Amino acid sequence: DPDDRRYQVTTTLRSATVSTPMLRAPVRQVVGKLELQRDLVRSDSLRGRFLGGPFELAIRPGALTGNVTLAIDVEGQGQVAGAELPRFIGLPEQISMSGATDWRLQGRLEREGRAGNWPARFDVRSDLEGLEISAPRPFAKQAGQARPTEVSAEVPRAGVMNLDIRSGSADARLEFLRSAEGLWNLRAGIARFDGQPTGAPVRPGLQLLGDWPDFDLAEWLALSPREPSERRLQDGLGPAEVHLDEARVLGFEFRDVSARLTPLESAWRVSVSGPMAVGTLTI
Repeated sequence: DPDDRRYQVTTTLRSATVSTPMLRAPVRQVVGKLELQRDLVRSDSLRGRFLGGPFELAIRPGALTGNVTLAIDVEGQGQVAGAELPRFIGLPEQISMSGATDWRLQGRLEREGRAGNWPARFDVRSDLEGLEISAPRPFAKQAGQARPTEVSAEVPRAGVMNLDIRSGSADARLEFLRSAEGLWNLRAGIARFDGQPTGAPVRPGLQLLGDWPDFDLAEWLALSPREPSERRLQDGLGPAEVHLDEARVLGFEFRDVSARLTPLESAWRVSVSGPMAVGTLTI
């Protein structure tokens, strides 16, 4: 009976590989000393490589509250290579990144009861300096440009992940569900890019709100998948209701535009109103 036993395992890892569904990518070349007990996990230093860059982590027992019977606090820092990030995040293949950037992490895993749920939360911070992003505006970024970014990932139960992202003037809240094939699919999300906070997502897909300084419809339409079997942009993008300082649509340039972008089954419907134009486009 495990409840009537106490055990302690101390192991020295030499170039180990660690995989979990939550990480979405393996951690490789892990080295360091790790101690396991029934109600304790500890390591003063674990080093390895993740997403093309080195890292170092410390794992210590955390404070117990409520019905939590095991808590693990994680703290670390490292560097990530941009080339591997778009696929890891699940971005369309037309979005690319290059260079590398540093990051810092704080996290906590808990066990509820003796064999219950394992909720987790991780906070990652980076200024993204050194990372170049080739993507539609306003996501595009030069390598030398700093963009303070914080990503909070919460896993309240198996198969569910909530992300809060604050990057520059962008603020997004995303809810993911894990499919039977092990893929994280966006269930609902809301994002804005004007420095204002978002509320909770209330409809399926990603809803875009607020003020945008620059928008080019062609850049977004170019994100369509090359293979018919791949997930399409309109499958995950919900209605966008934004104000655009400057917009380019099929060769036309407009300023001070209120726009609503609605994805249809096989088309996009764009409704615009402003001092230069009023009307609807179906593309």
